[in-house]
Amino acid sequence: MGSSAWAADFTPVVLADPAPMAPATFGWEGTYVGAYGGFIFGVFGSNAGAILGHNFVNGRFVGGVDARLTAGVASGIYFATINGRAGFLIGDQALVYAVAGVGTVPFVATYIYTAGAGMEFAVGNSISLCVEAKAVGTFGGGCCFATVQMGLNWHP
Repeated sequence: MGSSAWAADFTPVVLADPAPMAPATFGWEGTYVGAYGGFIFGVFGSNAGAILGHNFVNGRFVGGVDARLTAGVASGIYFATINGRAGFLIGDQALVYAVAGVGTVPFVATYIYTAGAGMEFAVGNSISLCVEAKAVGTFGGGCCFATVQMGLNWHP
């Protein structure tokens, strides 16, 4: 037979609501790959390209290097550049940076430089959207043209 004393000693277990999970922060450090398109003012018209880069993060500072291959859509002329960039995180989701680099236009055997600025925004756990404007010139020849590009990068 049961005992009413046992029932008096029973303490029900109440489960608390689990603590809310903190939102995932975007991982700016590491390797990324992407594609971009835009317009080159003064020379080629529209362009498209691919990028492979790597970022280093120290607090809010982000530095990095990338390699890009850009082609004029209508002209078929392409150029390749290696760039460095340095910027600062605004919150965890946005990066403002300066970029500069050197490269070549193989068909005309010309060496070029680039300098500009951009912004990149995290739009998911591993995807970022970037907008960038740069001046491109030849060594000894001054500024030749300007580019405005928008792209998507994947940060695995």
